Amino acid sequence: MAKQLLSSYELAQRRVIVSRYCEEVERREKQERDAREEIDALPDFVDSWERPDKGDSPSSIMIEDEGNESKFYSKEEIEQYRKGKTAQNSSGSGIKEQEKMTINYGEPPLEVHWYGHFTTYSGFSRQNRAMAFGLSNLNTRVKIDIQEAPLEVNEATIKELNILSQLEISPSAPKVYGATVPLRLAHGGRKILYTMMETSQTLHKDYVGKLNLYDEIWVPTNHGKELFKSNGVRPYIQVMPLGVDTYRYHPDTSPLGLGFGLKGFVFLSVFKWGYRKGYDILLKAFMEEFSSDDDVSLLIASRTDYHHKPEIIAADFKNIRNGVLKNDNELPHIALYDKLIKEKDMPKLYAASDAFVLMSRGEGFGLIYYEAASSGLPVIGSYCSGQMDLLNDENSYIVEPDSYSKAQINGNMSKLAKHCGFYEDQVFPEFGRNAIEKTKEHMRSVYEDYGKAQKKAAILSKKVRENFTWDQAVNRVYTRLKEISS
Repeated sequence: MAKQLLSSYELAQRRVIVSRYCEEVERREKQERDAREEIDALPDFVDSWERPDKGDSPSSIMIEDEGNESKFYSKEEIEQYRKGKTAQNSSGSGIKEQEKMTINYGEPPLEVHWYGHFTTYSGFSRQNRAMAFGLSNLNTRVKIDIQEAPLEVNEATIKELNILSQLEISPSAPKVYGATVPLRLAHGGRKILYTMMETSQTLHKDYVGKLNLYDEIWVPTNHGKELFKSNGVRPYIQVMPLGVDTYRYHPDTSPLGLGFGLKGFVFLSVFKWGYRKGYDILLKAFMEEFSSDDDVSLLIASRTDYHHKPEIIAADFKNIRNGVLKNDNELPHIALYDKLIKEKDMPKLYAASDAFVLMSRGEGFGLIYYEAASSGLPVIGSYCSGQMDLLNDENSYIVEPDSYSKAQINGNMSKLAKHCGFYEDQVFPEFGRNAIEKTKEHMRSVYEDYGKAQKKAAILSKKVRENFTWDQAVNRVYTRLKEISS
C-alpha cells in the first residue's frame, strides 16, 4: 500500500509543510555542513564557452584532473576527451572538464575589471561567474573584484576565481559592476553598472541618483531600459540579456530524488521565500482550485535565506491556509523542499516536475522562468516587470495584475517596502481576486490538457534556446567592450 500523504493543514500544524526539516533538524544541519565542505568534482558550467558565431576556440584551457589539481591541456587533447577518449596528463591519470579560462591570449587582448558577488547561487553571482569565465575564453583579461558573500560553489571554481582576482591589468580598463548598487565605486576608467530593478513603473529617487554616477548602464530586459529611461536615468543604456546553460537545462534529465512522495502531476515553484515572489497568490490559487481528490501536488523549492528559518514559511503558510474555506481533509497536497540545492542538481528538480508556476510581483530578468522553459516545462507566470520580455499568450500561461499601487512601509504591501529601501513608495502590481481566478484557471488547464501545455512549452523552450544562451549573453558583452575599447 502506498504511503498516505499528509494534508497541507496537518503538515502546517507540525510547523512545517514537509515534516522532515523539523523532525530531524540536528541531522539535517550536519548533512548540510558536510555538503558545503565537500569538494564537488563537477563544474558549475558543463560545456565549453564558445562564440555563438563558432569562431576559433582557445588553444589551451584549464581543466581539473582526478586529483583536484588544475592543469593545462591542449585543444587537441580536449577534442579527444570530448569524443569519448581519455586524455592523459604526464602521470597518466584521466581528466575531467572544469570551468575553463583562456591562458593563451590574442594580441592585444581586451581588458576589463569586474566587480560583484561570485561565490553564491544568486542571480548576480551566476551572472558574474558566467561573464568572467566566458569573457576569458574570448581572449579577454578579466580581473575580478570579489564582493564578500557565502561560499556555495565548489573548490575548483574558487581556485579559478582567485586566479582571476590576481590578474594585473591596466587601472584605466573599463570596470563593470554586476550588482544592484556596488559598495565601492572608485575607478579611474569607464564605469559600467550591470544591474536590474524589480519595480514595475517607478524607481526610487536615491537609486536613480546612484545610477547617474556611472558612464554606462547595462540592463537585461527592454522593460528595464524603458523603466530607467522614463525615471530620469541619464547615462547610455544598453540591453544585455542574461542566459541559460542550455546544455544542462534540457528536458532529457534524470529527476532529483526528493526523499518524500508526490502525487501523479507536479506543479513546481522555485524562489527565495519572500512576499515579492507571490507565494500567497500561488498557495491561495492552488488550495482553492484543487482538492485531496486530485492526483496533483504543488512542490515549492524555497528557503528564507542562507541561514534559513523554516518557522517563517510555516507561519506564512498557516495564515494563507486559514483563509481557504475547506476542511483539512479536502486540501490538496503541498510539499516544501527546503534543502540546499547545488547548481548542478537544479535541472534534476525541474525533471521531477510537470509544470512550473511563479506569481512574482517583480523580476529584474526572471532567470528562473528561462531555466524552467529551457527544461521543457509549461510555464504559468505573472505578466509584469522583467519576465514580460519572455512570456506571452502564445508560449505560456500569463496572469496580468488587477491593478498597480505603491508599496508603503505603514500601508499597502508593507512587506515589500520593508524588504528593500529601493522598494519604498514604488509601484508594484496588485494581484487580487481576478488574478487568483486566472491562476486557478491556468493551473486547471495545464493539469487537464497537458498536450496543449506541452505545445506552448515547446514554443517557449525554442525561444530561450535560440535567443538566451550564456554563449550569446557573453558575446554581446564582449562586442560592447570591443566597441568601448576602440
